[in-house]
Amino acid sequence: MSMSTRAPAKLLETADAVRRNAAYYRHEHQVYLALSLAGAIFALSSPGMDQWYIAWFGLIPLLAATFTSSTVSQAFYRAVFFGYAYNLVYNNFMLNFDPLVWPEGLRPYTAIANSAVWILVAMQQGALYGTFASVLRYLPLTGGLIPTRRDGRLLLPAMPVVPLVYVLIFNKLGNHLSSVAVPWSLIEYSQYHCQELIQIASIIGGIGISFLIVMTNTFLLSLFTSVYRLADRLGPPFPSRASLIASLLVLEGILVASLVYGSCRLGTDWERPAGKPVTVSVLQGNLLFGLNEIDPRKHFDRYQGLAAKSPPGICVWPEWSMPVPVSTYPEVFEKLGKTAAASDQDWLIGAVDEDKNDRRDKNDRRDKNEEDRGPHRIYNAAAVFGKTARGQAEIYRKRYLVPFGEHTPAWILNSPLGGLCGTLTPRREGFTEGRDPVVFTVRGHKIAPLICCELISPELAADSVRRGGEILVDSSNTMWFQTRLLGDQSIAVAVIRAVESHRYFVFGTSTGPSAFIDARGRVLKRAPLRQACALTQEVRFFDDTTPFTRWFR
Repeated sequence: MSMSTRAPAKLLETADAVRRNAAYYRHEHQVYLALSLAGAIFALSSPGMDQWYIAWFGLIPLLAATFTSSTVSQAFYRAVFFGYAYNLVYNNFMLNFDPLVWPEGLRPYTAIANSAVWILVAMQQGALYGTFASVLRYLPLTGGLIPTRRDGRLLLPAMPVVPLVYVLIFNKLGNHLSSVAVPWSLIEYSQYHCQELIQIASIIGGIGISFLIVMTNTFLLSLFTSVYRLADRLGPPFPSRASLIASLLVLEGILVASLVYGSCRLGTDWERPAGKPVTVSVLQGNLLFGLNEIDPRKHFDRYQGLAAKSPPGICVWPEWSMPVPVSTYPEVFEKLGKTAAASDQDWLIGAVDEDKNDRRDKNDRRDKNEEDRGPHRIYNAAAVFGKTARGQAEIYRKRYLVPFGEHTPAWILNSPLGGLCGTLTPRREGFTEGRDPVVFTVRGHKIAPLICCELISPELAADSVRRGGEILVDSSNTMWFQTRLLGDQSIAVAVIRAVESHRYFVFGTSTGPSAFIDARGRVLKRAPLRQACALTQEVRFFDDTTPFTRWFR
């Protein structure tokens, strides 16, 4: 073939390739749009929107798009759009951060800053969905519960493998508390209203409920693929009718057994409280303040006034309600304890703390040997003072710090973005994380404290219960948000933690909605949003250990 004839042929091949690529990207754009819509619909199952039933089939579009992808990278990008849209809808409360959450220089640009956080969080979680899809696309899968061989190749059973990959990526690895991820939008929280179902969390936890949801979605996709003979085009089909029937019976048996277990657990009086019940009051002060504009006197007056209106018992002050270092100024908290004792009360107070080697002298000056004593470390903390806890030696230091909200990892601070990220962190230098669980002994009972977003960690809650906690108390500062949605989602998380550990969960907030949740996950009382009040409830304490608390780490 001459040079003159080869050139037009080459041009024709190039033109054909361009047309194929254009058709491919037009098709992919439509797939991205459809998956974004599917992800947004799936998010309607989230707490606050409460269309819980969508969770049981809403992952099918994601799974189908994953298995019909021609490459691992294509599966990744498709899933990213699904997860991105899901988290944009789920976390839309981030658009309503109060301007006071930002440093003064950024407050005029609150809408832009809020939108940036909202988008970045959705992108990070969307990347986890992409990782999930990539792993599934790489694995050789077949429908059903047991592996099979085809053409000498071992195929893994989709029904246990797909949910296992999901919980490993979302519940354990990708959203691990040591990373910069915030595991807020996990799908198990969508079921918090389903009282019979969530009782199984005492055995398998919220992570187990997530497993069941993904398993059900996987079964439905395989069923659809097999019935309509779409094998290898839509998802992993069942290898035989017997496999389909066996999978249906096993899944149905698990779900029915879970509901029967939950009904029995709710319908019988099997609980054995430890000791006498105690009256607990949550003090919701409804105070707003900037990050560096905290007035301890104003806080004390507001919460002391609410405590004075509360009956004898335990009063829970929210996070940062007394922003004074406990170890540095013990005389301040001794005075608070005496005031509480005079009213026959014990006060669990949200405060801050700092290392004892950083204590100031009476003239508020640093010791001359300060340079030999290491860095100055500040902790988000809680302590108890009052009638039965007078002289409480232990101080709880928050173990999980919100990325970029309370702490910026050193590897980010040392990056080119470190200067910007550091200025966005409250208190500028950020807090230091605590190391160990602490249990307070008050009125003959053991109280396991958590602070703010620590309620999203089943590991921390279980660790505190294993340490001896007979009740879970979370003190949170919710003044940063101007929406009811976050409150609904926080209470949904607390409901799952209560059932997992079989403990009352006291959720005390600064601006609402504070709540009392019993050991079976029922919301007993809930305070209104943006209203100063004292919410009071008689609570019971338990010292049993659920199977979930024993095994989960």
